[in-house]
Amino acid sequence: MDEIIKKIQYFAELFNQNELIFLSEYYKKRLKKYNEKKPVNMLRYNLLQYLSKNKKLTSHIIEIKKQKIRKIFHKNGKNYNPFHSWKNDRILYSFCYYPYNDKILKYLEEFTKNLRIKLNIKNKTKFNIVTFNGAQNQGFNHCWIAIYDNKFISQQETKQMYIGFRKDGVTFDIYEYQTQTWGTNLKEPKGKISYEQFTIEKIKRFFENKKEDIFELHHLEEQLNKSKKKFEKNEKFTIRERKSIKRKIYSEESIFNSPTQVRKRINHHYQIYNLISEFMKNNFDSYNYEENNVDIIAIKKDNIYLFEIKPYDNPIYTIRFALGQLLEYYYKCKESVKYLCFVGITPLGESKIYFNYLKNILKNERFELKYFYVNYDNGKLIEDK
Repeated sequence: MDEIIKKIQYFAELFNQNELIFLSEYYKKRLKKYNEKKPVNMLRYNLLQYLSKNKKLTSHIIEIKKQKIRKIFHKNGKNYNPFHSWKNDRILYSFCYYPYNDKILKYLEEFTKNLRIKLNIKNKTKFNIVTFNGAQNQGFNHCWIAIYDNKFISQQETKQMYIGFRKDGVTFDIYEYQTQTWGTNLKEPKGKISYEQFTIEKIKRFFENKKEDIFELHHLEEQLNKSKKKFEKNEKFTIRERKSIKRKIYSEESIFNSPTQVRKRINHHYQIYNLISEFMKNNFDSYNYEENNVDIIAIKKDNIYLFEIKPYDNPIYTIRFALGQLLEYYYKCKESVKYLCFVGITPLGESKIYFNYLKNILKNERFELKYFYVNYDNGKLIEDK
């Protein structure tokens, strides 16, 4: 077995207390040399001192250490919590992993490069690698590779060739992030081998007859061209009817699917998220972003609000594309949700009649519909009542 693969297996299987002295000195020097006032590094240093004395470290002890540091970092008299996104085990993960991160990353990059070459897809694909640092550098219990069609910005937008290095071995298959399914709509990946069996040739053989699945967009474009040509020759339609149908299709594509419009909506999404954090903080008791795929879940006086952001210029499209998702989220949460909230970028205007019509249809449900639009001048969400 390759030496780096052994290390990957080792880190996937357990957390250990090696390198304590080395890491303790590392954090000590950082705190002293750079006069660092970073709470996470302070916590790690304090935990290392505790471990170096052969004392048993528990989650309760970590919470005590956290609380002491919180008091130091209180801002403006408020209960500022620098550890809100740090789980106790993730705080510790870098202790054993830090010295090997670069070697493992380099190995996975080289493996990915060679696999793409062997499958003859290098020029058509991009890839993403997440090591034990995790996607947000907060520690992770496995590492993985995703190879996907280079027509997409991220592997989350399309199907990918996934290879994951986990505790019980290496798993791999075609994976679709949006539906969270494997291969041909399966709940679990088909490919699975032990670390001892792992070789690039075995991975290559598995994907050889599956690799085309990640180029779905290429195939759709080919099908689209054939369909267009067939439509042009279809004598069941008059020339006038064909022109009318093509005009409508083009109009809808330009509204929803053109690269320009897509990028506009992505930009609005980022702008909205950047602006409304203060509004959410001031108007709700608590809130979370992207929890269970919901854009924003907020709580106020024990009432739960689900927000779906659809930044179309026309509120009708905001409502059309958000309604299905909001109803799905409500179905999963059931009676605990009070309000389903649409977030657009313009007031309802003439669309208010349509929105009120929907509210009337759903008036006997346990939830209520609300429409908000963002005010870019003051960063507030304004309810269009």
